[in-house]
Amino acid sequence: MSAGGAEAVASDEKLTQLPWAAIPRFTPGTTDVTEYAKKLQFLADMWPKEHLAQLAPRAALLCEGTALKKVIRLPPEKLKANDQTGVKLLVTTLGGAWGKTALEEKYDYFEKALYGTVQKADETNDSYLSRHDVQFEELLAKGTTLEEVRAYVLLRQSQLTTDDRKKIVVELGGTLDYARVCSSIRLLGSRFFADLQGSRGGAKKKV
Repeated sequence: MSAGGAEAVASDEKLTQLPWAAIPRFTPGTTDVTEYAKKLQFLADMWPKEHLAQLAPRAALLCEGTALKKVIRLPPEKLKANDQTGVKLLVTTLGGAWGKTALEEKYDYFEKALYGTVQKADETNDSYLSRHDVQFEELLAKGTTLEEVRAYVLLRQSQLTTDDRKKIVVELGGTLDYARVCSSIRLLGSRFFADLQGSRGGAKKKV
């Protein structure tokens, strides 16, 4: 056998040994986009560079329903790029984010640990306890304090609009300082600005 033939056989063997079964399936309305993006990014980081052109097309074929309709509109040559850009394009097309900032990750951990970890109807107690442990261990690994947890719960459970909550987070530089969050909520709930603009009559009334 020639040297070129031997190299081709070795390449084919390596291709068959890749963890194809680990590529996640994407089902709209069921699959968590954030988890999906993390799994694909993890796979892309481990995938042999010479075979990265195979990863995005294979992941695209595992999309279902409306997700598949979105994916088939993408240029095939972009999905078959021999770097991570093809996988990144697939993730962003499905509504995910590639490489979240540390702040986004921390808020994501807050949400999952405090509100997203609920025991499923058909889930064993051991499985539920394991998921709970993982979520809180990741949260604690970020150096989370009780004051931050209190501030997050206060802000999340408020009746402020999504834009107002984002405004508070931005104005506080992404930090969850309880006293400053309280101050911001009081300011947004103040009637001073409404009175100043002549819109006092539009204030929310108690029932």
